[in-house]
This record gives sequence, C-alpha cells and structure tokens, in this order.
Amino acid sequence: MRNLLHLLFLLQISFFITGCASFDPAPLNSLNFQKRIETKSDGGVSVSVSVLNADESSKLFDVPLADQGIQPVWLEITNHDKNSYWLMPVSIDTDYFSAYEVAWKNHYTFSDSINNEIDQCFYKYQIKLFIPSQTTVSGFVYTNLAKGYKKVPVTLVSDNNIKRFLFFPTADDLNADYEHVDFENLYSKDAIVEYKENGLRKNLEKLPASTSNIDNSKNGDPLNLVLIGKDDDIFSSLIGSGWSESEVIYSKSVWLTTKSFLFGSRYRYSPLSLLATIQ
Repeated sequence: MRNLLHLLFLLQISFFITGCASFDPAPLNSLNFQKRIETKSDGGVSVSVSVLNADESSKLFDVPLADQGIQPVWLEITNHDKNSYWLMPVSIDTDYFSAYEVAWKNHYTFSDSINNEIDQCFYKYQIKLFIPSQTTVSGFVYTNLAKGYKKVPVTLVSDNNIKRFLFFPTADDLNADYEHVDFENLYSKDAIVEYKENGLRKNLEKLPASTSNIDNSKNGDPLNLVLIGKDDDIFSSLIGSGWSESEVIYSKSVWLTTKSFLFGSRYRYSPLSLLATIQ
C-alpha cells in the first residue's frame, strides 16, 4: 500500500511538472542584434557577424542561456567564390557547444514533446558548416559567454584556399568604465606634448612608478605598461590578446565583486580600484 501511494505521488508530481512546461521562442526578426551586424569581405566571400546579449538570447530561445555561460554568435556567409568552403567553428571558440548539447542543458525532466521542440529550435538556428559556391548560409555558433566586446575569428577552408576574418562585435551588455571617459577632452591642449622616440623614452622614465592614495602618502599598484598607437588598434589588440574590460563601480558590479571574493568564483569584469597617480 505504501509503495502504491509513493507511485501515485510521483505520478502527480510528473503531471504537474509536465503541465507547467512550456516553450515559446520569439521570432528571429523581433530582436535588435541584427542592428549591430558587422560585415567584412574577401574576394567573392562576405561574412557578417553579431552577438546576442542575455536578454536577446533568452527571448529567442526561451531559456536563460547567459546564466548557463552560453552566448550565441550569429553569422551570415555569402559565397560568390568559385570554391565551396567549410566554416571552422573551433576558430570562433575552441570549446563551442553543439546545438543538441545546448538543448540537452535545457530539457525538462518529464516532457518529451517540449524537449523535442527545444531540440528542433536549437538545431534549426545552428549554422550549416558547408557553404557551397553561389550560396548564402546563416545561423548561430553557440559559444562561451563574453560580455562587452568579443573576439570572433572566422575561418573558412576550401580545397585550395583559406579565408580568415576577424571581428570584435559587442552585445552592449557591459557598463564598461572607459565608456564614461571623455578622452577627447581628458587633457588640455597645453598639456599634450609631442616627442620623438628618444625623448619619449626619457620622459616616460620620469613618470610615477606606481599609483598612490589621494595625498600621495602611500604607493599602490605598479604602473608598468605604456601603449602607443591608435585607439582602435590598441583596443582590438587588447581584446584579441585575452584582456577583459572592467566595469564602473556601481551596485551590481560591487555585489558581483564581493560575491566572487566570498565564494571564490571568478568575476572577470571587476572594477578597478580608485587610486590616484602622483603628479
């Protein structure tokens, strides 16, 4: 009798869970990520790229992919070349997820019909890797999450050719500190001095070796890096080398920083401390 009651209880729970299960993905054309598309061309081949932020991926797939550390990267590849090409998804992310892997992470425990819909949705939106001559393919590669700007190297391979494209798209989902700096007016014109290489080296040696507190009574972190070049070139080089952007100090970033400290987790966008340099 007790076993029968236990079985009936489990059946009731399963019916309840199945009844609550739903899957209602939003239409692709209802999202804003297509407004952030970047396109590059090489000969007869053009590649367009955009990345989804947490809200967009949640609406499109009706599951919180960002909470699972997953970020869909959208690509459209048009091939007017005489060669057919293969897309190498490992060039975008060596640890990318297959469509069914992402779908499996979001399956319900007792709902085969809903799970089949989830499988079909993720598979439908996964980009086809083979791009025949005179065709266009589009879809997603499911990558590991990166907020702010994301390095997206796209490699296409044919029997006798390789085409490489490099993108740095953003999902506009990071409150980065540098976005709040007016670099054009950061220094007055009188404070800007031009040097040749030797003069630059000598004057760099005179600069403070570390940060300090406000009254210059204590030294902080060392200053050991000087970057020379155009803004876009420096920024793309830093992101491409694996540097992470840092957020401004506000309630959410402070909480995430505190949580990472208390629980030993990683918060790669933690704000920088407010230390002044000696003038």
